[in-house]
Amino acid sequence: LAWAEIPPTRTRRLIGNVQVVDTSSSDELTVFSNFVVYSNRRDSTGEIFAGRRTDVLRRSNTSWQVASRHILLDQTVLLTDSLSILF
Repeated sequence: LAWAEIPPTRTRRLIGNVQVVDTSSSDELTVFSNFVVYSNRRDSTGEIFAGRRTDVLRRSNTSWQVASRHILLDQTVLLTDSLSILF
């Protein structure tokens, strides 16, 4: 918790159009998805980020972990003062 985040930013993430692609390895998957992230701080207007995400998931014992993530935002210019969101 950072001092700049008091009160904390309200954030909502929507994930859709999930596509799982089987790779040549049985312990690895490539997952494509689209996302919309909305954040709102205090009484100011909210910020919306939209884009596409590519994740490589790797099996670790009995669970899957993110091995890599590539984010491609739809916006060419971000009109925000700061960016503290994990996509």
